[in-house]
Amino acid sequence: MATIPASRELEAQAAEKEDDVSSNPKSEQKEEEKSEQEEIPDVLQLDAYPAFETMLKASMTYANIKGGRYRHKDLETPEKLDKNLAEAVNRMRRSVDHFAAKLRDGDKDITGVWKDYERVRKDSVIAGVVNAMKVTCESLGVYSNDIQETSSDYTDIENATIPQIGARLFNYKTTMDQDPTYQRKLITASFISDIGEAANAPNVDITAEQAPLLPFMEKARLYEEDIGKPGVVDGLLDDLGTLLEDNLPKDLVENIKTTWEENKESIGIAVGAAVLAGVLYLGKTMVQRKRSKEQRKR
Repeated sequence: MATIPASRELEAQAAEKEDDVSSNPKSEQKEEEKSEQEEIPDVLQLDAYPAFETMLKASMTYANIKGGRYRHKDLETPEKLDKNLAEAVNRMRRSVDHFAAKLRDGDKDITGVWKDYERVRKDSVIAGVVNAMKVTCESLGVYSNDIQETSSDYTDIENATIPQIGARLFNYKTTMDQDPTYQRKLITASFISDIGEAANAPNVDITAEQAPLLPFMEKARLYEEDIGKPGVVDGLLDDLGTLLEDNLPKDLVENIKTTWEENKESIGIAVGAAVLAGVLYLGKTMVQRKRSKEQRKR
C-alpha cells in the first residue's frame, strides 16, 4: 500500500477541514466571530502612564471585556461573574491590589507611581472640561470653525468671544481626535482613576485644570441671553440627568439637581448643561473626597 508523503497528508487534512467548515454554517460563523474578536484592538494604552504599565498589562483582558471601565465590585464578588471575566479578574487582582496600596498611602517616592497618578487625574479633568465646554458650544451653535480661527487655545476665556472659543475648541478636538492613541489614553486615565478612587487615594490638585470652566460658563450665559436661545438643550439636560444617575451616588445626584433647580434662572439653560456635563467628569473628585472623609471617620 502506497504511503502519502507527510506534506501531502497535511494538505489533505486541511482540505477536509475546510470542506467541513464550508458545509457547516455554524462552524463558519464561529470562525468569523473568532476572527472579528482577534481584530479588536486593546482598549488600554500601555505606555500612556509608564509607572502603571505592569498593572495595565495584567488588566488588559479585563479592560477589553468591560470596555475600558473598572468596577471594584468585580474584585469583591468574582463568584458572580462569568468564567471569562472571573479569570480576567484573577489575573489582574494581585497587580491592582499592589498599586491600589501605593495610591492609598499617597506613594510619592522614586517609583513615579504618584507622579503618574497626578497626570492621570489632571488628564481626566482636562477631558471633562473640554467635553463640558463642547456640549455648551454645540447647544449654542458655535462648535465649528466657520470663522476660520487659527488658534487652538480654548483656555483663553477672557480675551475671546464664545464663537472664538467654540472654534478654538473645535480646532483642539479635531487635532486630538486625529491621534489614534488619544481616545485610548483617555480610557486608560479613566481606568486608573477608577482604581485610585476605589483605593481612597489622596486628592490631586486640579485647580489649574478646571479653571477655564467657570469663567467660560459665565460668558456662555451672557452669550445665550444675547442671541435669545433659552431652552435649546432641554432634551440634553434629560440625557445628562440619566448619565448622572448612572455614574454618581444618589445623594450627590439629588444635591446637584436641587442646585440646578434653585439656580437655573440665573445660570441659563445652556450653561446648566455645561454644569451637569462637567459634573459627570469633575464630580468624581467630589465623590473621592466624600469617601476619604468617611474612611477617616472609621
